[in-house]
Amino acid sequence: MRNLKDNQAIHKMPKKRQTSQDNDLINSQCFISYSWDSANHKDWVRELANRLQLNGVSTSLDQWDVMAGMDVPNYVETRIRESAAVLLVCTPTFAKKANSNRGGVGYEKTVITGEIFQGIGADKKLIPLLRSGTPKSSMPSYLKARAFIDFSKDGDFDHAFDELLRSIFSAPRYVRPRLGKIPLLEPLETATRPNRSPNVRPAITKVGRRKLPAKAEIKPSQAKSQYSSNVFVNCPNTESYAPLLRAIVFTVTLAGFRPRSALELTTGSSRYQKLFTLISGCKYGIHDISQNGLNQSFELGVFMGAQRFESNSKRERSLLILNSEPYRYQKMLSDLSGSDVSTHYNRVSNVILIVRDWLHTATPKSLPGGKQFYSEYQRFARNLPRICKESMLSIDRITFNDFANIVAKYITLRVQMSEGNR
Repeated sequence: MRNLKDNQAIHKMPKKRQTSQDNDLINSQCFISYSWDSANHKDWVRELANRLQLNGVSTSLDQWDVMAGMDVPNYVETRIRESAAVLLVCTPTFAKKANSNRGGVGYEKTVITGEIFQGIGADKKLIPLLRSGTPKSSMPSYLKARAFIDFSKDGDFDHAFDELLRSIFSAPRYVRPRLGKIPLLEPLETATRPNRSPNVRPAITKVGRRKLPAKAEIKPSQAKSQYSSNVFVNCPNTESYAPLLRAIVFTVTLAGFRPRSALELTTGSSRYQKLFTLISGCKYGIHDISQNGLNQSFELGVFMGAQRFESNSKRERSLLILNSEPYRYQKMLSDLSGSDVSTHYNRVSNVILIVRDWLHTATPKSLPGGKQFYSEYQRFARNLPRICKESMLSIDRITFNDFANIVAKYITLRVQMSEGNR
């Protein structure tokens, strides 16, 4: 089970214009209904409640609230009635107990169905969370018609949790555009070709078997000299860090730079010399020291040494140091005290924004905003399994060079699409 304590980042929700109708959502309350499947399951639910509390959701949980001698039915009825959201952690055991009206889950079901019968905001109040099993085996009968949030894959927890917060606070990921004017529609008998208003652009174009929106804003900076365009990426090469590493490589490439890494190098007696040569050819360096890796510390030292002692033409290097927690570096690299270290809290969206803003100062060309960088990466991530399959590569064992080449080709194709639809 994933340890959520190591990743208790506070999500930043999009700001909304506050009105009197929004006041009850500013400090939302929620109640968690779940079955005691196992000790691990209870721990997972409690950690979920911890995350909700840290992100501004006042959470009712029996593990915190229920004491000996309490009137439990009254507690359940009151909390369900007064909460803005009721989270239902769905598992096969939860479904069986709810469908047979057994235990606390069965009693909570009777209270919840009463809310549904009375129509007390139940259309948005009930939020099923699929923790294990399938929707068919884990969703009780009274929830089968409702949309749910998938928490069954621990690796996708951050994305699912972000979706949950948006549901609780009524903050959609995408904002509906304003309603435009109706275009001029000529009769088919007289029109020689379909009429298109000058301000109307095609919504989609085809790339292989995948339809992608065409955005003219996506355009990497023009080519720089090899030294000035190289970014040395010094990050952990672990399974847990892989999502962040891929996001960094994508962001660097989309900004018009070339990611380089010691992962390109082969082992052997000349590896150190190759590493020195590689770092010497990079004007920029991104170094993540969040996992205490000796390689990361060594390569950071080599980069800082090159920054200090190389010839004047190569001294103007730019360095970005990343960490997962504020001030954590002081415990392992106290010599960095006083340096600017950016904290990403192990969130892909944070690391993309940090790297994009840092590179923005290094290029004279304007870059898309951080939100668009993140949106483009999400689109790429959805396509990555298909791209790897078509390239006969394993997504779990893809090398740095193969991944960097895939990203470069993908972004080049996206740019060609944008320019072809201007």
